[in-house]
Amino acid sequence: MKQLFISTFFLSIGFDLNSIILIQTANTDLGDIPERELTPIAPAPPIDDTLVRPTESWGTWGTWSSCTSTCGSGSRTATRTCLTSTCSQGSSKRSETCNANSCPVNGGWSAWSDWGSCSVTCGAGTRGRTRQCNNPSPSEGGSECSGSGGDSEECTLRACPINGGWSAWSNWGSCSVTCGAGTRGRTRQCNNPSPSEGGSECSGSGGDSEECTLRACPINGGWSAWSNWGSCSVTCGAGTRGRTRQCNNPSPSEGGSECSGSGGDSEECTLRACPINGGWSAWSNWGSCSVTCGTGTRGRTRQCNNPSPSEGGSECSGSGGNSEECTLSACPINGGWSAWSNWGSCSVTCGAGTRGRTRQCNNPSPSEGGSECSGSGGDSEECTMSACPTSGGWSAWGVWESCSATCGSGIKISRRVCTNSGDPCEGDGIRYENCLLRNCGKLYLVA
Repeated sequence: MKQLFISTFFLSIGFDLNSIILIQTANTDLGDIPERELTPIAPAPPIDDTLVRPTESWGTWGTWSSCTSTCGSGSRTATRTCLTSTCSQGSSKRSETCNANSCPVNGGWSAWSDWGSCSVTCGAGTRGRTRQCNNPSPSEGGSECSGSGGDSEECTLRACPINGGWSAWSNWGSCSVTCGAGTRGRTRQCNNPSPSEGGSECSGSGGDSEECTLRACPINGGWSAWSNWGSCSVTCGAGTRGRTRQCNNPSPSEGGSECSGSGGDSEECTLRACPINGGWSAWSNWGSCSVTCGTGTRGRTRQCNNPSPSEGGSECSGSGGNSEECTLSACPINGGWSAWSNWGSCSVTCGAGTRGRTRQCNNPSPSEGGSECSGSGGDSEECTMSACPTSGGWSAWGVWESCSATCGSGIKISRRVCTNSGDPCEGDGIRYENCLLRNCGKLYLVA
């Protein structure tokens, strides 16, 4: 602060220079006054202070107040107190500029730029835009812009081509054969995904195959070539000769059937004339029974004239008479079961199955109106083999086997096979059916 000495007026009236009070001038700048011009004036003669006394006096200035602004252009003030009753000269308050340094400028975002290109050429993608922290740029320690200088959003263009893709392979199908070596197949679909929007079809094949091998196939027997003819059965006259063949071309195996037909063949052969031995004629009719009821005997005869012996041939051998039992009031004979046959093979090769056995109604066979055997001619029981890896399946029923009896009633059997070597097939592998043939005739003994 610049101070100015009190007017010389006060000196002329006897004030002590040491008592001169400096006052603040609001409009006077003493900075340009040379220091020599501020040299104090020589003291005046003493004056009686009872004649003139100062009427007002200021105290010292107080401390500066806080600046009204922390940056830019602010002001601060200081005050003083009037020590006398009145102080008409000067002011009790003074002020000055403070904190004239620049204020911090926080950054501000510019407007967003236009959206950029989509990130894809087809389908769904994204596009972006930016803004700058220059509206205004941060300065004088001001903060950066808050938030992000980048922004994005989804963008959708035309649909993209979708190339076809294969589904998973299906399960393998059944083997093309029921025995031996064959093939099996599997498929897949071009639907994972299906081709669309101009996408390409699946490459490769939708089908696949591999070899599969099942149990060995049955081999049916085949005949060999015939052997040469053997010797004639006689040394003279007419006879026969034979030849044979073997069921080994191939031999039956794996359950294959035996060769059909006979393994033997014969034909007539004729040598020189032979002596003719006597031969019996047909028997005459039976005579009357020796009894009228129950069991007796009856007789018949024959002649040695068929042919008569010649060329040195021998007489007929044996008897010209014959007899047999005869029964008049015949009793009905009820059928009786034979012993059971051995148990057959199990109906399966693995798992649980059945096996069967049979018996014949021939011990005795029913005759003369006698009743058939009671009960069944077939029997079965469960049989358990090793566990099957997969479920089995029945083959078709085989042809009916020959009847167990040649006359009267019997049993015939048809079989089927549980194939695929899996769990046991449900049901029986053997079925039975009664068979009824012609009545059995009486048996006669030739004496």
